Formats: sequence, C-alpha cells, structure tokens
Amino acid sequence: MWLLTGKKWDRPLDLNFRFRDRFAIGGRAASEVAGATGGVIWNLIDGFSNAGFEVPDFHFVQHLPKIGMVIRYGQMTIDSQFDGNGLQSSKQAFFNRAFSSNPAVAFPRFGAGAVATWTPENSDFDFTLGATNVQGTQNGEQVDFKFASSDFFTAAQVGRDFNLWNRPARAQFMVWHSDGVDSDQTPAGSGASLTFERWIASSGNRVFVRGAWADGKATDADRLVSAGIALERRENDLFGVAAGLGRASSGNHEWQAVIESFYRWQIGPMIQISPEAQIVFGEGMEPSHPFRLVAGLRAQISF
Repeated sequence: MWLLTGKKWDRPLDLNFRFRDRFAIGGRAASEVAGATGGVIWNLIDGFSNAGFEVPDFHFVQHLPKIGMVIRYGQMTIDSQFDGNGLQSSKQAFFNRAFSSNPAVAFPRFGAGAVATWTPENSDFDFTLGATNVQGTQNGEQVDFKFASSDFFTAAQVGRDFNLWNRPARAQFMVWHSDGVDSDQTPAGSGASLTFERWIASSGNRVFVRGAWADGKATDADRLVSAGIALERRENDLFGVAAGLGRASSGNHEWQAVIESFYRWQIGPMIQISPEAQIVFGEGMEPSHPFRLVAGLRAQISF
C-alpha cells in the first residue's frame, strides 16, 4: 500500500497493489486435485494453482472518514470485499473451497471496477456495493485481461458487528448477479449468502456458520451450508475443523459433504507448517470409490 495524497486521518488516497507468481512443483498443481477425482462437485484445494504471474490487485482506495465511506476503484479481486469471514483463507486456515471461498457464488478471479463501503456514524451496520467486469472465472486457470469486457459481476451486502454473550460477533447478508461469460462457457447466475461468525474465549478462537443459494449454473454448487471452528493451541498455533454440505448446480443435483481439519504450527517468527486432511462423500461418486480422502501439507515463509 502506498499513500499518494492526504494524511492518514484526513481523506487519504492509497494505491494498493499485489503481485504473485504461482507455479506447480511437479506435474500437477494442488488446485487440480479435483480434476483427478471424478464426481467431486467443487475443487478440494483453493488458491494453489499453476496460473503463473498475475496482478490480482492494482487499485486506488479513497478514504472519506467524515462520512464513513471507503471507495476502491481499479483492478481488484472483488471477493476480498464481500462474503468473507476470519477463517476464509487457504493460506492461513482451511484448504477446501467450501470454507476458504464459496463455491455457491460466481466471483470472478479478477475484474476492473469499483466497490464502496459505507459505515454510518455511531452504527453497528455497514453497507457495501460493488461491480467489476469479469476477466476470468473461478473455474479457469488463466485470465484474459479484457478491460473492455461487457460481462459484469455485481454485489450488494449489509453487515452488522455486535456482541453476543459478551463476545464480538458479526452477521452479513449478500446478494449477487453475474453475467454469462461466452469465452469460458459460463452462463449467467444470481444468488445470496448469509454468514455469521463469533469470537470465543480469545481473539484467535472463532466459529462461523454460512448458508448460500444460487440460481442457474454459473456456480459449482447451488446450495451450500458450512460451519467451522478454530482454536488457538500453544503460542500462535491454530487447530481448525469444519464441515460442509452442498448440491451440484448441474447434472442430477447430487448432494455431497466434506469434513476437513488442519493444524497450523508456528515454527519461530517466520515459518508455518500446516498439515491437513479432508474427506468428501455423497452422491455422484464412482461406486468403487464412494468417498475421497485428501491429505496435504502447507509451508509458509514470511519475511
């Protein structure tokens, strides 16, 4: 983030940018595991792809503190502004898309547009409205940076922060619509998502519950219910477990469930090691393999 004009407390204008280079070590990226496990509704691993060099964010952020508004415009990953919770991160928490993103929402991988968030003074509520064009879908590995794209994703969200049993909690409701993308053979769709999370015991411990619905075949799932919990263990370690149930948006509308658990082990100030395991079962699986068991190991170095 780069402060361009203004002061931190008086209408600052920031430039946010983020670069990344994703490549597989070996013949297959982790996000391609679902392609090798026939019958699975959505990807079992989120984020760890073979997409190469990307610029997911290059946008301006205008802060207007007197009216409680933040406006973002430019190239951005719009899913970072909508439908989130504190455990929604494939780098820090769960791997499966049922928890690390939302397979019942047709978020574009990238887009150019604008998002405005308004938090009224002395209010627990916040309101977010945004739209971007679609420069690649969540199902695609590569992105076609067509800034003149006429295919748009739009969303509106209302959230509320409050205390529940003397602990911070948050609830948010989002509605969305996505135009069809002919180049990716993705049809149009719309839907809604409701998310609740609550901190427990200490700041690092929390629980979340989500329900989502989608109309059309723009998403992998048209019904989704998921819930998870994360608990601090030792110093800076984190243990999590979650379960989800979803229905395929196409085909015979099969129902499938997933259970996942991970342990994030902090080794010194810079290194994290996170083993994880998940099991997927339900309708649409091959009769000879009625469930899928996936184990993974994530390493992260911060400096």
